[in-house]
Amino acid sequence: MDNFEQSKIRYANLPDCKVLIANMGKNKNGFNVCKKCGGAEVDDGNGNSVYSFSQPYHDSQLCRHDGSVARAIYLGHEFLTDMFMLDISYGSSELVGNRGAEEKNILRAAVTTLHEALKKAVALELDIDYNEISGGWRPRIKRSGDSHVEMFFYDNLSSGAGYSSLIGSILDKVLDRARLILVECACSRSCRSCLDNYWNQRNHQLFDRYLGLQLLNYARFGQVPDDYSITAQQEYLLPLKNLYLKMQVRHLLLQLYSRLFLQYERSLKVQGTLRKPLS
Repeated sequence: MDNFEQSKIRYANLPDCKVLIANMGKNKNGFNVCKKCGGAEVDDGNGNSVYSFSQPYHDSQLCRHDGSVARAIYLGHEFLTDMFMLDISYGSSELVGNRGAEEKNILRAAVTTLHEALKKAVALELDIDYNEISGGWRPRIKRSGDSHVEMFFYDNLSSGAGYSSLIGSILDKVLDRARLILVECACSRSCRSCLDNYWNQRNHQLFDRYLGLQLLNYARFGQVPDDYSITAQQEYLLPLKNLYLKMQVRHLLLQLYSRLFLQYERSLKVQGTLRKPLS
């Protein structure tokens, strides 16, 4: 892999690579597939032998799926295409790592956001449709303990259209465009003006352009995110402080109303009567 300038980024063009696309179903439980008729359903992981799917075609004989269902099957296909690989040397001692659920969620949000910004930047720089390329990312830890984040992009067209193989030659422009995508928007995390679209809606809850920008600055310039200043911390905590004060006032009012109600009950005099209670 080639080094990109004096940064923590390395990259490589990988022509004619085999890409395997797999659908592992809900919670990675796979699918139940009938080997006779081809009918299929999502495996719920409960191990039930009762299947609700029907055969996918009309026939005089109805398939009952008796003893012919393969369980927990992953569906996928393999094709040949061009690929571009980008590797970020990630300092888990300086940034969040995999030490806890919270750190994992922050890292996942940052990498997912940056990958999406890079994908959009590639499409804009090459003047191609957003869906011409796809990709993903994965963490990688070497035996030495060094952490890396690997991002990959590939052409959706079988045998490759050559788009991914061009990314390395314009990587500086792609990184600059990705930075503009993350910086120029005025939204709080992400919106349709910067990152959100119909095809990436499953990641909308992960996108955070501030985290993506921090990762990009670290990868390209070695900048470690600064701690929030006292003023910034006070600004971010102000809504929580106001909410706490409102809850405190509400709690005090409830206590006051309770005391007044008890005093009112004690002050009441019960009027006696000789009338026999109704049975």
